[in-house]
Amino acid sequence: MTTRRRPLHLTEQQLLDRICREYIALPGLRLTPTQVERIWGLSAATCNGLLRRLTDARFLVRRADGTYVRADIASSMPAAGADVFAP
Repeated sequence: MTTRRRPLHLTEQQLLDRICREYIALPGLRLTPTQVERIWGLSAATCNGLLRRLTDARFLVRRADGTYVRADIASSMPAAGADVFAP
C-alpha cells in the first residue's frame, strides 16, 4: 500500500498557491477533499488543513454536496444536484 504525501519540494505555502492558481484558472472547479488529495498527491490530514486555511481565508467555500468552490463565484453556481439543462 502506498501513502500519499505532499511532494517533498513544496512548502505548505507553495501548495496553497498552486491550489489557488488552479481554482483561478478554472473558475467552475468543484472538488471534493478526496479529489484534492488525489490531484495534488496529499495526505488526508494535509488536504484538510489546506482546505481549512483556504476556507478561513474566504477563498473557498464548502458546498452542501461536500465540494469546494471559489467563494467569489459560489453564489452564481447551480445548487448541488440542480439540473443545469432544465428549461
